[in-house]
Amino acid sequence: MTALFFLFLLLCDLCEIQTDAEKNLRIVQDTGVISAEVGKNVMLHCTCLGDVTYLSWYRQSVGGKLELIFTRMKGNSKVEVSESLGKRFIALSHGQESTNHLTIKELHLSDSGTYFCGVLDFNAVQFGQGAFLDVRTSLSNARAEVLQPTEELLQPGDSLKLSCTVYTDSPCAEEQRFYWIKLGASELITTYPSAGQCTGLSEAQSHKQNCSTHFEKQSMNSTDAGTYYCVMTSCQEITYGDGTRVLIREHSFEASRVAVYCLSIAFAISMNVLVLMTSLMYRWTKKLCSVCKGTRSCSTRSDTEIQDKDSVYCAINLQRNFEQSQQVNDMETACVYSRVNVKNDDMANTSAN
Repeated sequence: MTALFFLFLLLCDLCEIQTDAEKNLRIVQDTGVISAEVGKNVMLHCTCLGDVTYLSWYRQSVGGKLELIFTRMKGNSKVEVSESLGKRFIALSHGQESTNHLTIKELHLSDSGTYFCGVLDFNAVQFGQGAFLDVRTSLSNARAEVLQPTEELLQPGDSLKLSCTVYTDSPCAEEQRFYWIKLGASELITTYPSAGQCTGLSEAQSHKQNCSTHFEKQSMNSTDAGTYYCVMTSCQEITYGDGTRVLIREHSFEASRVAVYCLSIAFAISMNVLVLMTSLMYRWTKKLCSVCKGTRSCSTRSDTEIQDKDSVYCAINLQRNFEQSQQVNDMETACVYSRVNVKNDDMANTSAN
């Protein structure tokens, strides 16, 4: 019973892990970087799976705070958009309760940022992975060249050191600002302001600049994993690289945990099978020994055949040759029972004499 109870607890724990994993997959939205041109329209797609009550969209500009765009009840087409955003932001459901698309009309440069589709679940807001909207004056303009590493593999506790170099034109007199933005699964972006240093390439190319910035973070853990983008802002234009994917290699904790669960379940099942087999072997051996010792009488007989208390039974083992040609060891054993009835009158006379 203890093994079965232990097995039940393990199965419940595994079911709980599966349930938590399914919760993280409720929101499916556009991800990555979406480029758009000023004055154009763009649609951000989102589908909310599961039983939720309220649907919403949030925006977080570079270096800014999280801003609510709108919140609406599931199945209700009426949407109240923040007054500061005006009527350019429209929610679309296409007649489906799980659909929560966002359309932005007449894009402005200030619309650049990360957009999160969210749901209200048990008084807590759960976000999608987020999509970075890059609004530019013209998509045909040559983008600045941003050089940064593509991937970094670290162990828990290690330090992260990233560097970025930006080659760009400098027609704008506004000072450049540098940021490192981290995008992760189902979490808000984390912005790290950074100091940058820009110098001219040469006298012949005085209109071009070479800017460099660095980022460092100590004691990395699993929550620090994600994609880190080098971002430079100048004159409302955003310049960013392809991102550095930072991976934190755990000490195979999850794999070890699953292995322990599997081994524990196998052990519990083996123990139950062993107990069952031991019980069956004991019963079978007991019956076999009873027959071998001759102590087991004809138990299948009815009680009416042995109800005579005055009868005396005697079992005689007789051995005879089964075949004359067989060896001495090949004998057939027959068990013959004899019954002698003793009358009470004779026993009384015998006692008197």
